[in-house]
Amino acid sequence: MSSTKTPVKSPTLAELQERFKVACDLKQQVDRERIAERLLAWIGGISKEKLTVRFVNTYEELKKVGRDARAARAARADRADRAARADRAAWAAWAARAAWAAWAAWAARAARADRADRADRAARAARAARAARADSWECSWISITSIGALERADEGLFKTWMPIFEAFEAGAFCFWITKTEIVVATMPTAVRVDDQRRLHADDGPAFAWMKDVREFYSHGVLVTEQIVMKPETLTAAQIEKEENAEVRRVMIERYGQTKYLQQAGAIEVQRDAFGVLYKKELRGEVLLMVKVIDATKLSDGTAREYFLPLDSQLRPLPDGDWPAEKRRSWLREQRPQELTARNAVASTWGLRGERYQPSTES
Repeated sequence: MSSTKTPVKSPTLAELQERFKVACDLKQQVDRERIAERLLAWIGGISKEKLTVRFVNTYEELKKVGRDARAARAARADRADRAARADRAAWAAWAARAAWAAWAAWAARAARADRADRADRAARAARAARAARADSWECSWISITSIGALERADEGLFKTWMPIFEAFEAGAFCFWITKTEIVVATMPTAVRVDDQRRLHADDGPAFAWMKDVREFYSHGVLVTEQIVMKPETLTAAQIEKEENAEVRRVMIERYGQTKYLQQAGAIEVQRDAFGVLYKKELRGEVLLMVKVIDATKLSDGTAREYFLPLDSQLRPLPDGDWPAEKRRSWLREQRPQELTARNAVASTWGLRGERYQPSTES
């Protein structure tokens, strides 16, 4: 009695796109057995080489395998962006962003010809798999090839590259091909982002990968563990020594601008009936704060003093907790004000000094 295999039905383009979107969220459970089986199926379809699959579990292992790969990728990547991370192990988080970028590129449906060219170039590279050994293979980007092949109704190309897509779904993050092995790194265990999908966490690493990669980010800015987990241990001197402006801004935010200015020797600029304005210049930036007195007396007859952080040009601050980009856009539309305490206090109410009537504020 003979038996026949039921042919596997190919997914529709819409189904594959949705699966890709889900995979690019990097939340899938890792199935190493499935990853190995799919990668071996892929390499078997493009090469006669007999390779095995090995998983790396630490970044130190990965460096031994991927030193040349990272160097090659760095040469193609945004040099300015990578230069800012030269002294940190940020390659892993860059790869995580690549997955989101891969989905965004596809979802935007832009550069159709470029995607077709990418698929063709990837296919040629696969047929000469040895040429790929000097570089890493990011599963998110390679998976686009199978989607493009399905869109173009190229059955051969689709069958060749679908195993990579399935390995990505099973938790393969990236891999390298050596003379004897396919060396695989699986998905990160944590990828935390803000509402603009920038790597961010206030209470731990925003990116955790394998056993030894723990990276801390504040709204997309790579910072140290101290800045996120123990900002109270920072010092004014430490902040002033930081050369990276974005990191320095995060340090001040986490430490507290008022606390920093009080300790960093801010100078008095102007005082009037509304308060005392202080300024501190730091590496070309101007930081301001204003000291005001609470009109309500304490039980012992004394009044409490408050220090309020300000915009560097005393532009009226938006009222409420606005998203960062909306806040920056709003501020760009405001005209700078003269550095006076009245204008400073008015700006904290979202007003200009000439419109500030403190008797009506509460």
